[in-house]
Amino acid sequence: PPPLCVRNENLELDLEYEVKDNVLRYKKSIRVINRKVQVSSFDAWNRAIRQLKDYYEQPVILVGR
Repeated sequence: PPPLCVRNENLELDLEYEVKDNVLRYKKSIRVINRKVQVSSFDAWNRAIRQLKDYYEQPVILVGR
């Protein structure tokens, strides 16, 4: 899947898969900025979590050479 980058006032997500030297590498950075999410930020928080969930549900297909 393509890299995922999400930034808002409560959360920063950076995830990506990379193939280097015939090795699949997974890089992730998840940073919770505010542990207490304000009601006004629920939509942005839920949208970010939904994107994270969708990213993890995408298949990674390995094929032999």
